[in-house]
Amino acid sequence: MISFFHTTSIKIWHLWLSFGILALGLLAFFNISFYPSQRTLLFFIGFLLSFSGMLGLRHTWPPNWKLMPILLIAIISRCFLLPLEHSDDLNRYLWEGRVQLHAISPYEISPLDPRTAPFRDAVWLGVNHKEFTSIYGPLSQLVFRACVSIRYSALFLKIVLILFDLGTLLLLVRILQNRGSRLNEALLYAVNPVVLYAFAAEGHVESILLCMLAGAMLMHQKKKFAFMFVLIGCAASVKLTAFIFIPLLIRKETLRYLWFVLLPLVMVIPYGATAGSLITVTARFASEFHFNGFLYGVLVLFFSYHSALVISTMIFLGVYSAVVFLTPDPIRACGNVALAFLLTSPTAHPWYFAIIAMFAVLYPVRSWVALTGTIGISWLTSFKYWATGIWKEFMIIRILEYVPPFLLEIAAQWRWPEFASPGYGYPQSLSIIIPVLNEGSQLRDCLESIVLPQDVAAEIIVIDGGSSDDTLLIAQSDPRVKLVTSDRGRGIQIAKGVKRSAGDLIIIIHADTRLTHDGATKLYGFCKNHPNVCGGSVATKFDAPGLRFVLITALNNLRARLTGISFGDQAQFFRRKAIQGDMPRIKLMEDIEISMLLKERGELAILPALAWSSTRRWRRKSYVYNMLLVLRLTTTYLVRRRLGTLTGDNSDFYKAYYGKP
Repeated sequence: MISFFHTTSIKIWHLWLSFGILALGLLAFFNISFYPSQRTLLFFIGFLLSFSGMLGLRHTWPPNWKLMPILLIAIISRCFLLPLEHSDDLNRYLWEGRVQLHAISPYEISPLDPRTAPFRDAVWLGVNHKEFTSIYGPLSQLVFRACVSIRYSALFLKIVLILFDLGTLLLLVRILQNRGSRLNEALLYAVNPVVLYAFAAEGHVESILLCMLAGAMLMHQKKKFAFMFVLIGCAASVKLTAFIFIPLLIRKETLRYLWFVLLPLVMVIPYGATAGSLITVTARFASEFHFNGFLYGVLVLFFSYHSALVISTMIFLGVYSAVVFLTPDPIRACGNVALAFLLTSPTAHPWYFAIIAMFAVLYPVRSWVALTGTIGISWLTSFKYWATGIWKEFMIIRILEYVPPFLLEIAAQWRWPEFASPGYGYPQSLSIIIPVLNEGSQLRDCLESIVLPQDVAAEIIVIDGGSSDDTLLIAQSDPRVKLVTSDRGRGIQIAKGVKRSAGDLIIIIHADTRLTHDGATKLYGFCKNHPNVCGGSVATKFDAPGLRFVLITALNNLRARLTGISFGDQAQFFRRKAIQGDMPRIKLMEDIEISMLLKERGELAILPALAWSSTRRWRRKSYVYNMLLVLRLTTTYLVRRRLGTLTGDNSDFYKAYYGKP
């Protein structure tokens, strides 16, 4: 620790200030027990200070502080909130655990049923929605029953739920260690106030779900797919909503293990046929209740409740389909779907967003982290209800919750990413790769547009696929160029160029693309200043005016920013460490494949237009034909890639695009 303070440029006072801010936030939470009349004020002071302290600690956390300090601060933080009043949900957990000990199935008999009269007590009085049977899965019920059989105590059950919560933290740390990531990211869960209040204070069953889900993610990382499906099945046995993650984990290499997801069904056996009500009652809750929903809350301003529910469901299914085909990393896909589900659901209790805190550890997206902070405002509705008995939602609360993260996400699409921890270091050299085939009319202008950055080891590699014009002579006339011959096929040529190159940073330029005079220098400088970025591209800018090219420019840039998929004429760039030996050797669609690989490896960036793209293909063939052809080939490739049905070197795509093999 001493060596850290002597060698780092981080100011010690910033680290201890962050600790102090977090401590003050925890003290504010703790004092709610002593000053219940000031609950709202103390809660928001505690939430704001704890969130600020979390961000400060993440930024200043010493690199050589490993697991134990994180675990210690997580345990201490939870101890501060443990004495706080638990939620009425926990009363139901206790009650359902108790009635099971009397041979009553919580799926068959509701708390309001007259047959429960002999067992009613103070806990029963605090149970919510007594007219409904249980919506919690069999794994939840077994945990409730086991805890109550040991001790019929809200405090004891909360401690058990906190142990699952801490288990989630340990699993996340393990995933970070296996990835070689800095452990400071784990603080986004360890001391996140939405997690602390949800599990240590209120005691929600979602802590079990997150633990199972984190375990499944670790098993995916270790390629132990049978255990992965067992654990995701266990997560769905906590709450049925976890079933949405199962299709996202199905890949060609995992498909034969899918049946393992059924093993947790054995937990249904003690409840027999009565467990069938779990599905119907959960559906009733989803359709009849609404609270704090973002999209649903907007839609009900213009449509009926039923129509708003249908529209929001259709939008979720559309987003879900897009994630399935556009997000190659299954774990990131789960995070995206979890967020989409919460934003389109009619009911979005604040503790539901603890799952976003969990995914933010692995993918620290600014808007995700911000949402775990702003979502705490929604507890105000519950506090007001407990104080007055009046349940009323306020539009201003939803605006404060959702609009700032939404604006932050929009801004992030047009700003360079800075929030993720460094992962690729600083580039020391640069390679610019140009695949060519009979590009004599274009190559000279392309080479003349490239101004290599000064004081950097840089090279230009031209890879020829068998030109019969003067392409080779033009390439050889430039002393900066290293000429390489290759089999025909743009992706095959690029792969050989990357293999022959020496640069830490690689930029791919098509022969009909022109860099701005400072394009290479700015691109290299960006990567040097943002070592967390693994790759990306530049925004599209065509070399000719016209409304139709303005439309294509807008669509290209929107696609790149929303999906992370760039085309080859957008000067794709990437860090050598990000691709490693996975450079695709395919004739065509290599630009999409590179984009999909990079999306699995880290942060992407879409830089301003530092290059001009050629309109020659758009002028040579029909505008509409070109647009439809690109759309068809892109969609077909993404679908076949997701289904694992791509074969060979993509000669069929090459022929479809160029009209010849």
